Formats: sequence, structure tokens, C-alpha cells
Amino acid sequence: MRNKNFRRCVMFGSLICSASGFANIQSGSAILGSMIFAIVVVLVGIGIKIWKKYGKH
Repeated sequence: MRNKNFRRCVMFGSLICSASGFANIQSGSAILGSMIFAIVVVLVGIGIKIWKKYGKH
């Protein structure tokens, strides 16, 4: 179940990455934008894991 959700998240993330990448090609910051997005996704994922572990008492 976790794998399916992760794959869905990765597919969704890569979709957003490619969309924002196409938008950012004009300004030449596609790589930077996708790197920032990847970092944000990782931080959000870690935050959700921590919240699931400690948020429910």
C-alpha cells in the first residue's frame, strides 16, 4: 500500500516537475526549480511520516 502511494506521489511530482520545468525553461532555471521541488517533496514526506508517528496519541 505504501509503495502504491509512493509511486502515485512520484508520478504526480514528476508531472508537476515537467510542467514547471517547461515553464522555467524560458528563464533558464528548470534544473534549480526541479531541485527545489524535490527538496520540498522530501521535507513534506518526512513531515507526514513524523506527524503520523507522533501526531496520533
